[in-house]
Amino acid sequence: MSGATRPLLLKCKFHTGQCILDNLTSESTVNDLLSSVSSAVKINRSEIALFYGYPPKPLILSDENLGQRLSQIPLISGDTLTVDVNKSSVLSSHHPTPSGRVIPIQRIEQPAPKVVDESLRTQRPHLLRLSAPSDNSCLFTSVLFCVDNADGHQPIGAQVVTNKAAVAQMRELIASIVKSDPERYSEAFLGMPNEVYSHQIQEPDRWGGGIEVAILSQLHELEICLVDIQSCRIDRFGEDKRYSQRILLMYDGIHYDPMAMARPDINRLITVFSTKNDEVCVQMVFCVLELSFLMHDFMDTECRYFTVWFIIEIRVHFTYPHRSLN
Repeated sequence: MSGATRPLLLKCKFHTGQCILDNLTSESTVNDLLSSVSSAVKINRSEIALFYGYPPKPLILSDENLGQRLSQIPLISGDTLTVDVNKSSVLSSHHPTPSGRVIPIQRIEQPAPKVVDESLRTQRPHLLRLSAPSDNSCLFTSVLFCVDNADGHQPIGAQVVTNKAAVAQMRELIASIVKSDPERYSEAFLGMPNEVYSHQIQEPDRWGGGIEVAILSQLHELEICLVDIQSCRIDRFGEDKRYSQRILLMYDGIHYDPMAMARPDINRLITVFSTKNDEVCVQMVFCVLELSFLMHDFMDTECRYFTVWFIIEIRVHFTYPHRSLN
């Protein structure tokens, strides 16, 4: 027996931008989807190629498949579509701008970077904790900062600032995803009725947590490594999806901050890393353990003793590679 009709929100990526398609349901057809994408990105239907899932798979757009329901593919709220163009026949003469609900990007305008001091070039790259505002939206702000800086344009010293419009839309999107799948996001899973949760998470004073981190990992198609300072625990959201990229967040029990690799040689912050880069994970351990030791009042006693041992042993290991940690 088929389930009830549910709203379907899809993230649509295009070479000039991205938008949210919010006019579809689980009962919409491939034909409806094609029309919605064509309208959003200003490309003729006949020139569109669509890819979905991870790794991306081509969506068959032949005449016999146009009547297929999106729930049969299946597509669910939060999925990402990638739009390609079979030919260069764009409806407008200029670069198209998506007409759907464009995702606000938290790009903080910074002054033109100064010429890098030669003394900085001798400093090695190092991982550091940035500071997100304590405004009840620190999780969303931290993720937005990392994702927006995927190209590494932020200079060292850049401030993490809350983009209220982007955070509000992120909350709305999370609420829509949760509301569209009441079986997965049940009262037992959420700790409250689905409708209540969907309403509350949109309130600006509501904190984000593990549920939101998991959804954000899915939306942005990257692994989110969450480091808990109190317990020295590292949770990797999206690890099972085998994403190619990851971002790093630090959590102290009540607050989230983004982590970044400072590159003094080019005066830039790097916030998106390859999941094949194990070195950054080692540096992440150093950063978290050393910081947590300094903040010993907020650490578990057992973790504090482990921190002292681990820092000493790791430093010895990397100074003298032939030494074993045990």
